[in-house]
Amino acid sequence: MWEPGAYALCLIILLCSNIYKNGLKVTAKNLVYSISLITTFSTAGYLAFSCIVLLYALNIRKVIFRLVAIVIVAIIALSVYQLNFIGDKINNFIDASNTQSVAVSQIVEGKREANRIYSMIISVERSLKNPLGYGYDMEAARRSIPKYSNILTVNGLGDILIKWGWAGLILFIFSVSKFIRYLGRDTNDLTMFILFLFSFLICCFSNPISVNSLIWSIVLLPYIIFSDDSQDEKKVLSNCNSGDVSIP
Repeated sequence: MWEPGAYALCLIILLCSNIYKNGLKVTAKNLVYSISLITTFSTAGYLAFSCIVLLYALNIRKVIFRLVAIVIVAIIALSVYQLNFIGDKINNFIDASNTQSVAVSQIVEGKREANRIYSMIISVERSLKNPLGYGYDMEAARRSIPKYSNILTVNGLGDILIKWGWAGLILFIFSVSKFIRYLGRDTNDLTMFILFLFSFLICCFSNPISVNSLIWSIVLLPYIIFSDDSQDEKKVLSNCNSGDVSIP
């Protein structure tokens, strides 16, 4: 998973966390994260980052300045979209999906690899054959629709849909939303929450997340966080402070 898109996902998480912690301020950390994200040249990373830039524009208090900022952001976004690895790539993905062709980035074990959008379309069609999912029997998933048997799909959300069905995909998105709400537990900004969730899911759409331990640590984190009055939390913190990190 450690490719530009995955690195961009990590940077998006760091940006979201830092913004929740310090507010919409232009801090040194945010600048470093932003510059690092720009250097990834990741299509998904840029799309996710645009949501965060939009959030800054929407946060400007004076209406006239806010409108000017939004127009400037739109112009910059359109300019960036003209880059080959953004606009052309997205348009090629859409065209390939509409014509039911396969954008081949590589041949793996004699099978063609579909682009992200077409991969999601194939995953949805396969899931309709078995809404509960195929588990890790990917061969059964490939055989479910013969015309797709020689095609490999590359889509993080699609992989979850195939393996654990619609219930698994819904639970994943719900868990991601809980994680983002945990990051922003001290604020109730709905716009910020929606844009952060959208940014996260854009990166998940593009990356093979279903077998990544970092993603599952994030997704499961809200379910294992100690409560404020937890005796276990106090015991763990006491052990850490004393240098004994073992948990009885």
